[in-house]
Order: sequence, then structure tokens, then C-alpha cells
Amino acid sequence: MAFVPSYMGNTGEYVNKGVSFVGQPIPAKELSLRHQQANLSELHQFCSQPTSAKSNVIWDISVLVNSQAPLTRLACLNHSVDVSLTENKHTAQITLQPNVRDNVPNHDFVLLFRDEMVNKPTGLVKVGAGGDQAVSLQVLPDFLSVKERAALVESSKAL
Repeated sequence: MAFVPSYMGNTGEYVNKGVSFVGQPIPAKELSLRHQQANLSELHQFCSQPTSAKSNVIWDISVLVNSQAPLTRLACLNHSVDVSLTENKHTAQITLQPNVRDNVPNHDFVLLFRDEMVNKPTGLVKVGAGGDQAVSLQVLPDFLSVKERAALVESSKAL
């Protein structure tokens, strides 16, 4: 069984000019009618292939999150993942669960994480070669509502 991607680029540009993806140089002139017919035939042949949700390859995504403060939240919105935290909760290893590794991915991999540094200002001071000083102050604000924050506290107790 073949895998036909859900996004094939701009098929009209492919038929008329021979390119289909953003970033490819687009020729100023359209292709000859013979070339357009050949591209259209190739496109029809490609699209008539059977589709499958299972892939004959194994997809593997592995993310290592290192944080200066203990992690309080890890969530993957579109994929089932396994999470392994170190004892001090400063590092997490996130991998796809084995039962979804042979599925064809049809969503972006979105990973959300939070640490204890939310709403705590941090500052850096750097002295340059000429004695000049550069100062950076950062505050990562928490935009959660009180209700969302309470739900987050409950879910983070599982960590």
C-alpha cells in the first residue's frame, strides 16, 4: 500500500509550470501543452494510489528538554508520548509511544512545557571588552486564568 501525502503543494502550478512547492523558482513561461498533459497524467496516476493510515516505516521523534528550574508541565497536543523525568525534574526525555510510531503523521508535533521560573524575573549582566555593561531583564508572564491554573496544579501533581 502506498502513502499519498495530504499536502502535495500547488498542483495547478505543477501542471502549468512544473513546480509545486513554496521556495522553488517559478519559471516565467508556462510549459508546453505536451508537458502540461504529461504532468497532469502523472498527478492523476499519483493521486489514484491507495492510501493508508499505517506506514511501512517507523517514525521516531525524541525530544530532550533541559530546564534551569524544575519542570511543572509537559504536554503533547497531537501525539501520544512517553515522558521520562530526572529525579530533580530539570530534564525530561519525550518520545513517541510505540503504538503510534507506525502511523502516518497528519498533525504537527506540538510540545508544551513549563518550569517554575514563570512570573519570576531573571537578569543577566555582561561586561564588554571596553568596560561597557549590557543588562538583560526577562519576565515570562503567566497568562492562565485562575481556573486554568487550578487545573494545571492538579495535573502537575502527577509529575
